[in-house]
Amino acid sequence: MLADHESGYLTLGYRIDVFTPYTTVAYMKTTDNDKRTSMPLNLALNDKRTAYSAGVRWDAIDNVAIKFDLTYATDFGDTSGGLSGNEYNPATGSFMLDDTFVYTVKFDAVF
Repeated sequence: MLADHESGYLTLGYRIDVFTPYTTVAYMKTTDNDKRTSMPLNLALNDKRTAYSAGVRWDAIDNVAIKFDLTYATDFGDTSGGLSGNEYNPATGSFMLDDTFVYTVKFDAVF
């Protein structure tokens, strides 16, 4: 059984010649936690996260863009935040991470 999610985001950007700086705020959470009662399944499928991102897109040449992004993910509550590496520790009764930073460099090309 897959979890039902509610999510949304807002991105604002402004193009300045070949650069487009932007900011994004996003949230995601599961909405059917009470329908899944098995404890291990709940821990694996319950998700909640708020993320704040800032970045810039550089149109290096006509068909190539390079994107730099920094995202701060937080507000996991009592969930993994949807991060596969955020494991539950039964000894402490909580997940390893409450928040994290994600750094990304992307290379997009159109052929």
